[in-house]
Amino acid sequence: RELNSDGVWGDIVELTDTPDADQPVIAADSMGGVHVMWHSNNHGWLYKYKSAGGEWEWKDTLVVSTDNPSLYSKPDGSLIIVFSPWYHILYYEHPSGGRWSPEFIVDTSTWYTNSWWGSAYYDIERGRTMVLWTEGDTSRIQYRYHYDGGGWSQVHELKHYAGSTMPREKRIIKSGGVTYLIWGDGLFKFYMAASPDGELDGEDVKVNLLLDPAAPYFDCVKDNEGVLHLVWACEGPDSREDFDVYYTEIQLAR
Repeated sequence: RELNSDGVWGDIVELTDTPDADQPVIAADSMGGVHVMWHSNNHGWLYKYKSAGGEWEWKDTLVVSTDNPSLYSKPDGSLIIVFSPWYHILYYEHPSGGRWSPEFIVDTSTWYTNSWWGSAYYDIERGRTMVLWTEGDTSRIQYRYHYDGGGWSQVHELKHYAGSTMPREKRIIKSGGVTYLIWGDGLFKFYMAASPDGELDGEDVKVNLLLDPAAPYFDCVKDNEGVLHLVWACEGPDSREDFDVYYTEIQLAR
């Protein structure tokens, strides 16, 4: 369903009538195109696309069966999907007008080491995709770069964070030339790392406690003025209260 600029909701569109559709994910590109994928036990990951002002059309099915997707679109309409089935971080790319790439295992750990909570961010200025994940059951956030034209970097690790809980959701935000990584730990705290040169494993990266109490599950978006809008669910000050949804604004570098 679409919410128009005048605040009016459009009609609900049923994208599939199969009985086994689940885990839908959505992404938008810079040309106004919308990409939606979902899982089907009988087919794998089905893919529909709608151009700006166009109609929904079927695209290339990704014939794999795995869970926990994160979907991203590059400005040119190329897609990146990262799966985190708990034991590996799996990467696929769909060039605009092309076919799905073969599977690439991003982490370099053994099958017995949990690699999970994967996410990605495309840096158009540097022509590379950063894929992040949590390594093991500890506080280690690791990442690799995939460069336009092919090739992967070595594994990098976020330094200067000595927390004892498991980082979960992760978001990369770029503003004013500074790269920010925001994540929720396994309990009730948000952290933010800020890198002036975009390299999160550098010595000049500062990691600060952003919010406490907060939650490991959240979402955020940056507006055109460099303001970070952040929402999360957390139990209120009174332990008898149910979980509520909270909101705050943070001014980033401009």
